[in-house]
Amino acid sequence: MSSYKIGQIIELTCDKILRHDITEKEIIIPKGTKGIIGGDKAIHYFNCNVIEEIPVNSEIESYDSNGLSVYLSSIIARNLDCDDVSYIKEIIESAFDAIGF
Repeated sequence: MSSYKIGQIIELTCDKILRHDITEKEIIIPKGTKGIIGGDKAIHYFNCNVIEEIPVNSEIESYDSNGLSVYLSSIIARNLDCDDVSYIKEIIESAFDAIGF
């Protein structure tokens, strides 16, 4: 059984082929694509607007404060048109650590 953490960032090691639920069209997610495990027990792939449920025999164990801070800092930096995300990431990660993540 696989286990994941909410906020865990994953990277595909090979191309992944999925079927769209409604159109049944084939969706190819290329090797190297990253995604984040959401609180909805799904993998949210970056830059391709695709969401996939985690495998049935998998479970969510806890939270990944580093992954969450990387994701949130990139969203904040993109919306503020800021290039230096490392400072933002450190603040968010420190805040998560302060509340026990």
